[in-house]
Amino acid sequence: MKIRFSLLGLFLFAAGCSGPNYYLNEGESPGWMRQTTSTIGGAKIEMVGTAPITTQVKNDYDLAVREAKNQIAQLFMSQIVSRTNDWSLVLGKEQGGQDRQVLQQNIEVRTNVKVDDVKVIQKWRDEETHTQYVLVRVNRGVWAQKIHKRTQATFAQLGKEFELAKQTMSANRPMQGYKSLLKAYEYGRVLEPDIVVLELLDPRKGAKTKLNTIHQTLRELGRTLRDEVGFSIEIQCSDSSVAQDTQTNLETFINQYGFTSASRPRMIRIEAKIGQRFVKKEKVANRVESVHAAQGKLRVLEADGSEVQALSFVLSPRGYTEQNQNGREAKKAALRLGGDTVVSKFRSLFRKAFPREEP
Repeated sequence: MKIRFSLLGLFLFAAGCSGPNYYLNEGESPGWMRQTTSTIGGAKIEMVGTAPITTQVKNDYDLAVREAKNQIAQLFMSQIVSRTNDWSLVLGKEQGGQDRQVLQQNIEVRTNVKVDDVKVIQKWRDEETHTQYVLVRVNRGVWAQKIHKRTQATFAQLGKEFELAKQTMSANRPMQGYKSLLKAYEYGRVLEPDIVVLELLDPRKGAKTKLNTIHQTLRELGRTLRDEVGFSIEIQCSDSSVAQDTQTNLETFINQYGFTSASRPRMIRIEAKIGQRFVKKEKVANRVESVHAAQGKLRVLEADGSEVQALSFVLSPRGYTEQNQNGREAKKAALRLGGDTVVSKFRSLFRKAFPREEP
């Protein structure tokens, strides 16, 4: 039996094996493909995005649009990094430069410029270079309005914390005032990237001026806190060397936050008691050792005498122990452990209660 292929069948078979259809645009490429937008001023923001051509036409198109949006975001990102103010709460004069340096690095790492409301106005699948091109345009007005609405809500939160900081300072509770001041500064750090973008999109809204004014008032309140507030530290311990070391370590820590142990109009008191107690005798190998537990507690009092509950604590009675064949050495080691643990726990609670950017 003879098998015959029609001419039409052979043609369709050959066409089917000719490879993928990239849906390329034929003819001379349009001039907008070579457009480069290096500024974000003017009435419109446009950018050309590209992607290599594959068999996935829609995916190529989406990737080209994404690249165009990323390039626009990078333009704004460079402006944010160059125009951002110092929003670190510099209570300690010596730490200021390091705080600013770390803040600048954090801005670069965590700032995410999200480009909204883009419209694709041109597209071209280039036959010669096998590249998908798109030209996108940003709707400045819609984007600016979205950012304005978001920043207004954050401004309100910042203002609330600022007022609370002033009120608690006036009520002679500087620790509570410091906490609210740190929150206000954090809102400022969150706001600033958006404010820079908003100023570039629509400077008539005056958001940057408003933020700068708030920044100055916060710095003045921070300066008042630094100049008027000090810490008095009282340590009770039967071992004078442990007491001295504990006091020195606590002073060193609060100095890192810009506070001083020198006399100030408003003094915050840190009271700590460090002790030890015998727990039991324990047989270890061929010897008997004395087990002693470290005891300790600490509390912090505001300038008005109220206790700062977030910083006050008591060590677990059996949580920290030392043992030695020599009972005296076991007692001394337990006292040393108590002092070190009190300092360590205070640092941890303080950092948790008063989080901030640190070098």
